[in-house]
Amino acid sequence: MANRLLIFTTFLLFQISYSQEINIYDENYKFLSKIEYEKVLNISDGKLLDGNYYVVDSKKNISIKRFIKGIKTGEWLSFHSLFNGLKLVSTVNYSNGKLQGYFYRTDNHTYNEEGYYKDGEKHGVWTKKTYSDMNIVEIITYKKGKKDGKYSLEEIIEGKTKTIKGKYKHNKKCGLWVIKDEYLTIIKEDGSEEPSIKKEYYRNGILIKK
Repeated sequence: MANRLLIFTTFLLFQISYSQEINIYDENYKFLSKIEYEKVLNISDGKLLDGNYYVVDSKKNISIKRFIKGIKTGEWLSFHSLFNGLKLVSTVNYSNGKLQGYFYRTDNHTYNEEGYYKDGEKHGVWTKKTYSDMNIVEIITYKKGKKDGKYSLEEIIEGKTKTIKGKYKHNKKCGLWVIKDEYLTIIKEDGSEEPSIKKEYYRNGILIKK
């Protein structure tokens, strides 16, 4: 909690002095330009990096990175400089150099993705959201980096919805998949309309029945 408070306070100071020359606000964090950071990575494969770093590029986007003797560790945060200030664009966690724990990424406009890593591989429920002319929400379940478990996709265009629901096992479609599409309607005997519903059955990734 104290570490998060330090980061928050530092970013408040950063925004206050946003147009000024960047200064080091806390001795526990070292400032590097993005060019300096990349040079260190190139000459030492990151082995010279040890401690907490603020890495700032020419557009004053800023990243918080942490190393222990060249090994990625802890929570890494990235902020982009937008017209109304700094906005979080990614949260990544590492343990002993591997992705571990919560992951989040966004462009703060049309896209975001979040989920969890375990030992460097996607694990558990991941959610992807896209906002544009078509709003899309995709929910994927992973196990050790492979799709394994429930899956759903929802597309919304001009108020009409298409949904796909099913399951994966070992990265392959399995069992019943249901596709409900309000764009493809069926006209009933009384003249009313209902969404098209299509059912598909998979075994080991192969469609066996519609």
